[in-house]
Amino acid sequence: MPLNSIPPTTTVANLLVKQEEARRIGTHSDISFWGGIVPGNESELVPLLDAGVKGFKCFLINSGVDEFPHVTERDLVKACDALKGTNAVILFHAELEEHEHEHLSESQTDPSAYATFLASRPASLELSALDLILKLARSYRHLRFHIVHLSAASALPRIRDARTDGINNLTVETCFHYLCLQAEHIPSNATEFKCCPPIRNNANRQLLRQGVLDGTIDYVVSDHSPCIPELKKGDFMRAWGGVSGLGLGLSLLWTEFRGEVGLERITSWLSSAQAAQVGLEGRKGELRTGADADFVVFRPDERYTVTRDHLLFKNKVSPYIGRELHGQIVQTWLRGRQVWDGKRTLPLTGTFV
Repeated sequence: MPLNSIPPTTTVANLLVKQEEARRIGTHSDISFWGGIVPGNESELVPLLDAGVKGFKCFLINSGVDEFPHVTERDLVKACDALKGTNAVILFHAELEEHEHEHLSESQTDPSAYATFLASRPASLELSALDLILKLARSYRHLRFHIVHLSAASALPRIRDARTDGINNLTVETCFHYLCLQAEHIPSNATEFKCCPPIRNNANRQLLRQGVLDGTIDYVVSDHSPCIPELKKGDFMRAWGGVSGLGLGLSLLWTEFRGEVGLERITSWLSSAQAAQVGLEGRKGELRTGADADFVVFRPDERYTVTRDHLLFKNKVSPYIGRELHGQIVQTWLRGRQVWDGKRTLPLTGTFV
């Protein structure tokens, strides 16, 4: 992603810095970079595409970091005009509002209560953002538009209606945490559950599940957003917003959807749909002759309880600790070479794609 590591990927020069750092330290997976759209960088967008980015992310609301300011409709029009003829994909953090926390009532002022944070990020923010995104999608049919981490199920009818009306250049994702967690079960000050948009109630969760099953939602991602543990301390209104769940997705979705769909459908939500979006179909996201031989060995009947030892990322803070999951990955292979044996990571083999 283009932010949360400095420099932001908003210029070719900054992209080259990140590419060189990835070469220096090495990677355990094949990687690509997203570019970013911020006010005033429209002249950098086509050069960024030429330099290898797979598309562009932007925020319609304060991103939380100074080096990646959010964009307005005017900024987006400039960006879309600059990208004419490219078939680029623009990813939206789809919350839009004018006055932060204007939705809080006097009874929702306890910052330790999850209900206070939830009320500060109502579904109306996502619906307002969707209206703007659909307006752009109608005006720029040659470009592709994508909503990242949709949490508000109330957006689904509008998305279905837009597609019925011929808006075929819009795709949507949701996240493991929106499908597997619910607001009613989040304790006070359990800031490991805080993310933006927020985890909503169980009724909303059930509608999101249906949106995945019926294809309104195109695929499911982690939206892994880590931070050092110190930034998660405090209450819901002050702590860093982001859920860490990288590496748990297959088990989470198998736990949630087993009995309703098979592993083939779940892996399409996790791999082939995304590969197609960024032009890697035929190479990534499927098992067939000529593809990259990326796969995992998965034991669907195994159960395990998530502990800190299962978290392979650096800062081991996650709402899934203590959760029992069905199905466990015991090996990971990258381009025909084993990179994980269930206990340890094997030598670096990643490259740019």
